[in-house]
Amino acid sequence: MTALTSKVIGQGFSLIELMVTITVLAVTLAIAIPAFSAITAQNRLAAASNGVQGAVMAARQAAINLGQPVALCAGNPGIGCSGEWSSGQWLVYRDGNRNGRLDDGESIERHGTVPGPDGAVVIEGNGPFNEAVIYLPAGHATKPGGGFAAGRLRVCVPADISGNASEVVIAPSGRVRKASLNLDGQCPPI
Repeated sequence: MTALTSKVIGQGFSLIELMVTITVLAVTLAIAIPAFSAITAQNRLAAASNGVQGAVMAARQAAINLGQPVALCAGNPGIGCSGEWSSGQWLVYRDGNRNGRLDDGESIERHGTVPGPDGAVVIEGNGPFNEAVIYLPAGHATKPGGGFAAGRLRVCVPADISGNASEVVIAPSGRVRKASLNLDGQCPPI
């Protein structure tokens, strides 16, 4: 039997060596797959929250630069403002009449979509984000009726990672900031 083992080693792997290699590979995959899932969830959260924050900041900056009202809302160029942040789409457009609707003749400055599969990222808005938020040339945010608009958009990934949510907050001055939240892997309503 020793002669046979020597021949097998010289020609390839023995059964024991193959089993040890497979076991090591299985343990490595068992460790790597959850870590990869966490990295993927963190990247989705970062991309989506940066996109949402960028859209809010772009609306404010466009209003200041253009000297015209510019609105931000959940929606897409085909339907206009829907108020449904769960769709993962938003519009930044010139809103000359400040009615919070994308009307004929109003140009779209920016349109964005959350990357990734449906349900991988949850976006929800409170208060003024249920309709369009309109930035004025001075940089202040208002509602379509002219009232003061301050609120927050929550971007969340339903994954058990530390800091699984981020909120984009509009301050009374119209400035935008982002805050990280740990919701224990859940994405509850705002």
